[in-house]
Amino acid sequence: MLRSKLWLVLLTMLLIVPTVYAAEAQCVPRADWTGRYTVVRGDTLYRIGLRYSLTVTTLAQGNCLPNSNYIYAGQVLRVPSGSTGGPITVYVPATTYAYQYPNGVYLATLLPGTVTAQGRSADTNWIFVRAANLQGWVWSYSLQIDSSLILSLPITNQAGSIDGGTGNQCNQYLSSRLNVGMQARVTPGLPNNLRATASTSGTWIGSLPSGTLMTILSGPQCSGGILWWQVNANGLVGWTGELQAATYWLEPATGGTTGATATINTSFLNVRSAPNASAYILLQVSRGQTFTVVGRRSDNRWLQISANGVIGWVNASYVVAYNVNSVPITA
Repeated sequence: MLRSKLWLVLLTMLLIVPTVYAAEAQCVPRADWTGRYTVVRGDTLYRIGLRYSLTVTTLAQGNCLPNSNYIYAGQVLRVPSGSTGGPITVYVPATTYAYQYPNGVYLATLLPGTVTAQGRSADTNWIFVRAANLQGWVWSYSLQIDSSLILSLPITNQAGSIDGGTGNQCNQYLSSRLNVGMQARVTPGLPNNLRATASTSGTWIGSLPSGTLMTILSGPQCSGGILWWQVNANGLVGWTGELQAATYWLEPATGGTTGATATINTSFLNVRSAPNASAYILLQVSRGQTFTVVGRRSDNRWLQISANGVIGWVNASYVVAYNVNSVPITA
């Protein structure tokens, strides 16, 4: 009987010891993390950690979270102070507009792709983004971005702008389609200016109307967000712009052109930002106007044209198209 009691006492002591050790090793949140982050719906520790350059494990241990897979909206976490979350990469799913200020002056049309979100408006309706040589304000609902990521961006009132590259290293949103020795022409729409130097402040030499042919002599140079080429146009030698932000002003005339055209066959036709009837209207064109076709859908029901310096989509039912099958299919 005595032996049984001794075994019972020993077993009780063994069960008590781990409990004592666990109490002594109780977790304490990181005191050096003086910043605070309030969890919002849709957050995960992984996403929060990205904003503060922390791993999930480090963030969970710093906040004594027993389960790194469970956090809830309204929960307040400790984070390193002075962190803003930094710029984040987001996706533009469809052609949209960039402005100098929220609801302000139009800057350029952004094509589908990735941009860098740098800041936001106080009401979170507008995101300040950068795409190559363009930075400006974009409506938040036109971006694929989680609401919690929007809140992680710093509030800013910075003005949008279009800037140039350094020297000849022109990092444009669109790729150049020209090379020295090629024949080029002014895209349909407004005329190009011909200047003595590669700058909008260069001495004006003349005007190059839509369709003007020229030979590329040298370049490119980047100035004021414009990609410039030195050209010979009907004996006039000077510098003119090929593109700015998301707009082409020159296009290849030979050795790169398909010869595909679309002539408007209705009173007025909307040129849209994407190949569907609910996309943004970029501009309207009228009957009899002919434009270069630069892209198409695989079924040829929508054509992408260069109209007045803007790249947009038209319904093929309302145009007379020529040689469109030679044009590459645009995703």
